[in-house]
Amino acid sequence: MKPKTTVLLVLALGCGLAAAFMTQRILAKRNDAPPEIENVPVVVARKLVPAEKFILDPNEWFEVQEKPANLVPSGAIRELKNVSAIKTIRLIPAGDFVKTDDIQTGASIGLPSKVPAGMRAVPIPVDPRMIANGLIQPDMRLDVIHTYKRTDNKAASRTILQNMLVLAVDNQLGRKPDGQEAVIGQTVTLAVWPKEAQVLNLAQQNGTISFSVRSLVQEDLKDIVESRIDDTISVRGDREPKPETTPEVKPEPKVVTVAVDPKPEPKVVTVAVEPKPVDPPPAPEVKPEAKFHTLVIVRGDGEATAHQYPIDDKSGKYGIDVKKTTLEEPRKPEAKPEPKGDK
Repeated sequence: MKPKTTVLLVLALGCGLAAAFMTQRILAKRNDAPPEIENVPVVVARKLVPAEKFILDPNEWFEVQEKPANLVPSGAIRELKNVSAIKTIRLIPAGDFVKTDDIQTGASIGLPSKVPAGMRAVPIPVDPRMIANGLIQPDMRLDVIHTYKRTDNKAASRTILQNMLVLAVDNQLGRKPDGQEAVIGQTVTLAVWPKEAQVLNLAQQNGTISFSVRSLVQEDLKDIVESRIDDTISVRGDREPKPETTPEVKPEPKVVTVAVDPKPEPKVVTVAVEPKPVDPPPAPEVKPEAKFHTLVIVRGDGEATAHQYPIDDKSGKYGIDVKKTTLEEPRKPEAKPEPKGDK
């Protein structure tokens, strides 16, 4: 073999060994790299959640974040709908995972979890025979009927509440699955507003309470008048069959089209109207000046008084004395002449 050929073979063998070595190193690094970790959604506390806290709106206290699957603890809650209408058992710091061990849901909370906001749960003790033989279950809708005695000592009945939600029958908060026997309870708990709770309390103290089950079809509430014992006769009479009568067939009215000329538009005419003369106001009545007769009386001591008497124009007679005046300068009595005697 030629020396040149030997050198080429040695170089080719060295390059092959080097390429194999580098390929082995690359494959080794790939195998040593950690596997890629997938992120999963998980519910965390949006802010500090106190213990023993009832939560109806989960969006106020919790949110969903993406976290690596290897960091999510077991029992972590994945969806917000699972933290609605719950009660916290312990304090949950902001950003911490929410686990099933941290909360209570459903029946574990009890009746308060079913009471709508602003309403009250009022239990009503009833006779089991009066609740439809155990066919009344939670989440049904009922009308409440109050039976009592009127002031005339006659029995009467009236529907006092309509479309009321049943929260529980005895201690049963939810409906029984199909196939299970219904509960025949002695207490029905209704969701009512505070004012309705007072109405129910008065009704229980002054009569008896019974229920009527409403249809699943949504109906408008109606004002139901009071029923008296005398009404049972009229109701029974109304249900008696009536003889069939053939309805009178009335001919359909004929429609006649009549052409009507349109009314002419009114014309506006301007007419000059002379103002009416205004009568002058009547002249004021001028009363004639009263006439008086003055009589001056002079006494012996010189005091003089003036008396004025009105004179009637028609009869010319004097009237009564209307004015009496004492003169300022009394007249002096005249000196009497001495009698002439015989000297």
